[in-house]
Formats: sequence, structure tokens, C-alpha cells
Amino acid sequence: MKGEYYKIHINNPCKKEWDSMIQSDNGKYCSKCSTNVVDFTGLTDTQVIQILSGNTEKICGLLTDVQINRTIEIARPKRISSRFYKILSGIFLLSMTGTSFSFGTDIKRQFFSKINSIRSNHLQNSLTDSMKNVVRGLVMDHTKIPLYGVHILIKGTKIKAVTDINGKFQLSIPEELLKRKVTLQILFIGYETKEVAINEKDLPLNEELVAIMVESKFSIGEVIVTPLKKQKD
Repeated sequence: MKGEYYKIHINNPCKKEWDSMIQSDNGKYCSKCSTNVVDFTGLTDTQVIQILSGNTEKICGLLTDVQINRTIEIARPKRISSRFYKILSGIFLLSMTGTSFSFGTDIKRQFFSKINSIRSNHLQNSLTDSMKNVVRGLVMDHTKIPLYGVHILIKGTKIKAVTDINGKFQLSIPEELLKRKVTLQILFIGYETKEVAINEKDLPLNEELVAIMVESKFSIGEVIVTPLKKQKD
């Protein structure tokens, strides 16, 4: 199914350091610009675009350099979401203004609850099938320190594993998926996404899969979503 195409970009990145900003709901507060900066680094392309599309007001955010300045294809949503996203966008704008309403706190809470729900739904998937093709691995940073809570996802599915406190994981691959090349996506906030190809002929792996993660570079500033023309076949 053909989708819609977008580009996310930040035209004038802010030089203010993220760590120097004041912690606030769902992000930080920039005293230089007197505005909230939303942390989008844990969201998918689809989720970022769903939140930002249709907004006409300035929205500042933190994104990794991997998230911006590239063409993104988003599958057309089913006919249940347009009203939801309009409501979500309205809640977002109200939450970002300094206007005082008696119900402002509740609206702000609703918005951030929706954002956290999106994140939670993205991360929480369970796998109950019994499968024999198992990949075991270890995920570390560049200093060889194990990373806890890294998500290892079979690309194009909801099947995943999460590293333990020692950076280790175990992931079972369904037999039917091995009829084609399987790509594992290794995702962790603050680090660049890594992809590893797995072929059926390589299983079972004789050695533990070791992945060294590289820290992401970040950009802060006004986030702009630009719709692009449909791609020709």
C-alpha cells in the first residue's frame, strides 16, 4: 500500500545545551527562548509526524540527527485517526502556551498521557509462540559497557527482545520469517539504530551476536514537517 511522504527538519538548530535546560513535562524548558522543548527521540517517524502534522504554531523539540533531513514514508492511516490527531494537536498547542485556564492542567495532563501511551504501546509487545530459531547476543556502548533496556526488534514485525542488566538478550525468530532475509533492529534512546541481517543458513549462530552502539548526535530547535510529492513508481 502506497503511503504519504514527509521530511522532518530543523532549519536553525539552537545552540543551547539540552543538559543545561530545566526538566519539564515530557521534555525540558529553555529559559533562553522561554518555551518548552519536547523530547521526540523515543518516538518513531510515524508518531512524530502524527503529533506535529497540522500544527501552525512554533514547536521546539529534541531529535536525533537520524530522525531529520531524510524522506520518510508513512502508511495512510485508517479512517479512525484524523479527528484524534486534530484533538491531540489542539491539546498540544494549549499545553505549550502560557495562557491560564482553570482546566489547563487537566488538558496538559491528557496530552502528556497520550504521548506516554504512544511510547508505551510502541515498546510493549509480547511474544508467546514457541519457536526454535534463537539469536543470543550482547549489546554494549563504545567503551564496552553493557547496555540495559535495549530493544532488539525483528524489522517489520512486533517481535522483540530487551537486554538485561548485563546487556544480554535472547530472541526467537519464527520459522515462516526465515523464508526471507530477517533484519534485526537494535534501538536505544540516545544511540544510533543498528541493523543486523540474519539468514536461515547462519542459524543456529555458533557465537553470541555482539553489537557496539554509537551515540546519536542531536539537534534542538523548531521542528518542521514538510509534506512531499508522491513518489513515482
